[in-house]
Amino acid sequence: MDYKISIKTGSVSNAGTDADVTIKIYGSLFNTQDLTLNEHKNKNVFEKDNIDAFLIESQNIGEIEKIEIWHNNKWLGADWFLESVTIENITDNKSYFFQVKKWIEGNKKYEFTPIENVKYEIEIAIGTLSGSGSNSNLYISIIGSKSHTYFFNVKPYLPNKEFITGHSYVFETHNEDVGQINEIKLKSDSEGFNSNLFINRIKIKKTSEDEPRIFPIFRWLKPNNEYSFSPNNVEYSFKISTGNVSAGGTDANVSMILYGTNGNSDEIKLNDYIAKNAFEAGRYDYFKISLRDLGEINKIKIWHDEQFLGDGWYLNKIEIKNEKSSLKLEFPFYSWLDKSENPQSINVELTTLPLIPRPFYAIAHMVNTPAYVEEALDMGSNAIEFDITPSLEKDDNFSFTVFHGFRPDFDPDKVNLMERSLAKTDLAIFLNKLREFEKQYPKFSLCIFDCKLGGVPKSKLNQCGMQLAEVIEKSFCKNDPNNRVNCIMSVGKKNYTAFFDGFFETLPKEFRRYFGADLSEESFQITEKTFEKRNEGNFWWGSGIASQAPKALRNYVPQFLIAAKKRTIRGIIKKIYYWTLDDPDSMEKMLVTKLDGIIVNNPLKLLRVLEKEEFKHTYKLAERNDNPFIVI
Repeated sequence: MDYKISIKTGSVSNAGTDADVTIKIYGSLFNTQDLTLNEHKNKNVFEKDNIDAFLIESQNIGEIEKIEIWHNNKWLGADWFLESVTIENITDNKSYFFQVKKWIEGNKKYEFTPIENVKYEIEIAIGTLSGSGSNSNLYISIIGSKSHTYFFNVKPYLPNKEFITGHSYVFETHNEDVGQINEIKLKSDSEGFNSNLFINRIKIKKTSEDEPRIFPIFRWLKPNNEYSFSPNNVEYSFKISTGNVSAGGTDANVSMILYGTNGNSDEIKLNDYIAKNAFEAGRYDYFKISLRDLGEINKIKIWHDEQFLGDGWYLNKIEIKNEKSSLKLEFPFYSWLDKSENPQSINVELTTLPLIPRPFYAIAHMVNTPAYVEEALDMGSNAIEFDITPSLEKDDNFSFTVFHGFRPDFDPDKVNLMERSLAKTDLAIFLNKLREFEKQYPKFSLCIFDCKLGGVPKSKLNQCGMQLAEVIEKSFCKNDPNNRVNCIMSVGKKNYTAFFDGFFETLPKEFRRYFGADLSEESFQITEKTFEKRNEGNFWWGSGIASQAPKALRNYVPQFLIAAKKRTIRGIIKKIYYWTLDDPDSMEKMLVTKLDGIIVNNPLKLLRVLEKEEFKHTYKLAERNDNPFIVI
């Protein structure tokens, strides 16, 4: 009959031997003669970490009852650390396993009896992250319902005695039958050139069973540490979306804690699971983590260390899938984790609740004739801005024209701003037509009256405001205070506030809730201080520069970040807006500041930007029932 003898030499220092090794097998029917095992195709047998196999022919031994093994102490340092012996009866397909785990000294016989054993098929999947592989030793102990195996070294079973990044390894080994497999323990050493090892998962199957036990690992194993893993652990898949906005990525170290119905995880350091160039603007990062079953995850606490200036991170959302239950959850954020926006904003909590989008005004610029108004509303604008130019007539009363005055054409899409700037309409005619549009376009929700007061004497500002209110009441309000478009009376400087006195004193009370005030050429601080002394309460602030180029915009983004914080904290200014943008990149830069409106020459550009993933969850076009005079 044919027998295969597998000798596994241990992994301890100086475990191997060059001595001649002899074995004798005792069976129920027959005992073999002394068998010297040094005759082998591989001359370097019994080396540290090696498994050496020998084929012998013998008459039927019967059931193997014990073995004796020894060596002749040949050569200096011949002591040998023997880990195990496996003998397989190839003819009957039966195996016997002898657990040794001890030093074999020279010229001394050692006797071992077989223990109940099974053949284990083990599959180890190495991670795909750079540097996941290693040539260090990896030891596994299998823990079951009846007993556990000693730690045994996996490395001798590998083809090249190393773990290669992205590779999977399958091998068979005989060992003690531990019963139902409930747990594994892993440890590694620092013997290799790369001592850290990242394992995705390990599968272990007894050859007598149909299905393997699967152990999700998904972590780095650091040398000289012992790790325990359960097949009851859950494999969680993560997909993290970084916003496609300017400077949206980060090099900071990101961490999170998951909270579920069954408890919470420990701190998870995400940079350990993602390639070096993680969290780049406009990119998705994918990784998996093995955790105990947290139940349904209902909250994520996430933060980063913002080690360096400019390490703010624009996080769109985190998607999590429980691979065991196939439950998918989405945690939206669509905002900055950035100290410059808010010192607390680098540490936030996410839930699966949908975000409440900020009502937003896509304001068409300088629509000074009914035809331009109609064009803007047809494009999808929900707000318009037009220019009011007062003229003091000979009878000492004001007339009002919708008119801007000449300005050059800087728009890259060749919107003819020169023609638009020279367009002129009598205010009463314009307002009557505006009233028709108000009924025709239900999404039309805001007008900005840009009042050009530079030619109005200071002593006449109050009168100018009064007479403008009278025209608006007669030609636009028309005694109908229901479901009206909201209006902002915008002036440039704080020196013009007497205009507001006359306007709001004259406007009928039932319409005042639809009207607010704005200083568009003062700083936020001056505007806030000016309006703090007034009683109306419906205050806006706008700032910007006509046809602003993206490069020059960098000075305005910090101003609006500060203004947005003060708007939220102090509540004097209810809304903030920027004028006037032409290019989508600039629009995106301003939208991340959480402002409330942007004046644009071409509304279609802004509407397309608002449909981007980074903004469609956090902004919605404001409707008439969205109060423009409350802070959100």
